[in-house]
Amino acid sequence: MNNKLIFLNIVYLDDICIHSSSFSNCGRYLAFSYANNVSIYEVSSNSNLKTLSDLDSDASFRSIIWIPYKNLEYYSLSDYRLFTVGLHGIINEWDLNLLRPKRSCTSYGGAIFSGVLSHNSDILIACDDGSVRSFSIWDNIESNEKHEELNFRKVHLRHNKRILSLCSVEDGRVFCGTSDSMILICDLEKENYSKVIKISSTRSRKRVKNENEKSENQGVLEENNVHVWCLLYISSENTLVSGDSNGNVMFWDITTLTMSYLFTQHNNDVLSLCLINDDTLFSAGLDSKVTLYTNNKSTNNIPLNDELNGNNIKELDTNSTKGTTAGWSVSGFKYPIRGDIRTLCVNHVHGLVGSAGNSGSISLLRAFKFFDNKKSIYKQIYPSVSKFIPVVSMNSTKTLALCRYRHHCDLWYVPVSNMASSRDSDTTSVSDRSSDIDLFNDNFYSNVPYKLCQMKMNKNKGRINSCFLSPQGDVVAILNQVGIQILLLNLKELSVSQVKFEYQDLIVSSMAFISNYELMINHFSEGKYLFSIYNVKDGSLSTVKYLDFNKHVIKISVHYNQTFVDFPNNSQFKGGKVWCVFYCLDGNVYVSDHENSNYFTLPRFDSNSRICSVSFNVNCEFLVAFSTSFKYYVYDTAALVIVKYQGKLIHTIQRHIYNPNAVILNSFCISNLVIVQTTHNIFYFKLNEDPFALDSEVRTPLSNKQFDPTNNQHRDISIRDKHNRDKYGNKKGNIVIGPRRLYNIPSIENTIYEPKRVVKPSKIYKHGVKVKGKRENKPEIVKFTDDSSSKYTIIVKNEFIVHTDILMKDSKVNIISFKATIKDDFVRKKKYGN
Repeated sequence: MNNKLIFLNIVYLDDICIHSSSFSNCGRYLAFSYANNVSIYEVSSNSNLKTLSDLDSDASFRSIIWIPYKNLEYYSLSDYRLFTVGLHGIINEWDLNLLRPKRSCTSYGGAIFSGVLSHNSDILIACDDGSVRSFSIWDNIESNEKHEELNFRKVHLRHNKRILSLCSVEDGRVFCGTSDSMILICDLEKENYSKVIKISSTRSRKRVKNENEKSENQGVLEENNVHVWCLLYISSENTLVSGDSNGNVMFWDITTLTMSYLFTQHNNDVLSLCLINDDTLFSAGLDSKVTLYTNNKSTNNIPLNDELNGNNIKELDTNSTKGTTAGWSVSGFKYPIRGDIRTLCVNHVHGLVGSAGNSGSISLLRAFKFFDNKKSIYKQIYPSVSKFIPVVSMNSTKTLALCRYRHHCDLWYVPVSNMASSRDSDTTSVSDRSSDIDLFNDNFYSNVPYKLCQMKMNKNKGRINSCFLSPQGDVVAILNQVGIQILLLNLKELSVSQVKFEYQDLIVSSMAFISNYELMINHFSEGKYLFSIYNVKDGSLSTVKYLDFNKHVIKISVHYNQTFVDFPNNSQFKGGKVWCVFYCLDGNVYVSDHENSNYFTLPRFDSNSRICSVSFNVNCEFLVAFSTSFKYYVYDTAALVIVKYQGKLIHTIQRHIYNPNAVILNSFCISNLVIVQTTHNIFYFKLNEDPFALDSEVRTPLSNKQFDPTNNQHRDISIRDKHNRDKYGNKKGNIVIGPRRLYNIPSIENTIYEPKRVVKPSKIYKHGVKVKGKRENKPEIVKFTDDSSSKYTIIVKNEFIVHTDILMKDSKVNIISFKATIKDDFVRKKKYGN
């Protein structure tokens, strides 16, 4: 029997269109909205932390506003207030401590097309009824002790057409773009606008010649009603920049109310403008183009900040503008994503420009390297996949897969045993199904996954945040905006029944099954975060008192000590059966031995990265922790030290192994093999040396259950007597690393579907490299060898993989991977791998 890679194409990603985006003042966070959702992304660690959802499924956000509580040089997420406005006519404030809606207020004027922060810290909104309204967010702006509020203040402007865009200036003026070819200049202290800029509704377009015409192309004048979609003010020049539905970008001298420059680079509506500094700005619109404009003065170099790369100042080399006259000009353009671009945002701290639209992805460009095609793209973000919220959950035997979507979950039966043995000449009979579940009166369907049922949730209860399947696959827990819902599955009769969850008042942040009927819950209660265990059988809820670190946990992963199940425990290490890993919002990661009631903190790699995946060996004697920066270390759970392996404490994965836009989703330890799954590929490496060394370095304190503050010493790890000696006479470790298993899943309805062949046609793999062969609807063969010249060997690449799990059968590894299709597919464009 061979190791197998099984690809399943049963997951689809929700089509999303990003309408607005905004960086926080500190540049560390990026918020972007699609439909009724707002996602919080951490730039430095490349992590999609959380997606916030409005209970109104018809909501559509158009502007995002960050407001810090006080003026600090550095902010955490909880130091901000976050507001969104949209076409549903509601102003929403979000609690960034609990990551849920906080308060809301109606616009009193219909749909909201734009929202900005005024000079006096009020929120200004552009309404469908042609008015500009202000809302107060502090009860006393001049007091040091300000209290939060969200109340209507007054109407500042009334117009007979829609107001589509706003731009606020520090001196109290507000510029308003309308749907009838006008820009209104309003003073907030007065009742109505005082000045008007009229935009010409005529645009010259080139007429395409017929085949019989020999004359040159002629200009065709088109009359239309111009929509002013975006406005931008340059304070150093007292200049206003506008983008409209004709594709024009215009510069206006506010002193004389005349147009200074006109650029017609765009072939369609210009929807967004952003300013890097007083001499550099970008525009984007429906033609997928991001255009750079520069103000040519005495120098052709424009300084920009570049703290992400460790430099204080970078310069944008505008070679394309040399030799031109002074003033504003077009310096270049790019097509960063496919499809139209609805929003631009700028990170002044790191010199990044973000663009997004209906492709469902976000492109972050390095503004200071805009003309360098190889280095200009900093990162591509895929909001549909988060490393902290699994898309797919499987039971312990890997025969059931629960796929999570926005408002429903699909439950699939996966005949892994049939699929894994379909190409083996030495395998047992297909009728041997000791690890399969009873389904349809013991009738098994060979090689074809089946959708068993679809579990639909009420849209009024909000988006599904997470869902999990119990180890035996007969209990489903679903978490949405309202609370937790527990479902019982009868797979023989294919029926779903609901268990009433009595604790709907809990503000739950994350959960996971620690046994088949016990659910670990992290929730906010009585002003702090607590951990409780919910028993599905008797409906009881008990507090876990030893977990006292009071943190907002965004993900809980559960790992089992396989020595209690598969073989006798002969190890001197006496760890418990259930181990939990808690990934916190602030970046800390805690690991708990649940049966022994203690926990410890994993050391962080650096301030700009997070631990995103942890995998244990077979008896949980040590673990391997991976960071978002593709670094890892080996950690001893008994001595609580980082183990020096191959002379290093921290190891870095070479960049040619992974895609620059990839994120690590899962990792597994099997014997001395470590398998890592990213969004774009799967690779492995081997721990061939003794990881237990005498010079191991302690990096983190023990928990309060094990650490003595009076004696700031940690015990040194000793060489175990069971280790063999190598050829030099040194003792060598006999490492046995077991698979990491995730017990998650989602959903609710009784609809049986006809079988559909969804297994990806396979390719034959040898030593991690593809060889030519016939395409068959069968799993791929994987050989874990030491023949590769690289330490890391790629199993599969150029696929968008949303989840991977491991099934051990007859001492062979079956890798079960779920792939999906993304609309903006940059997967195959990147050259990486062996």
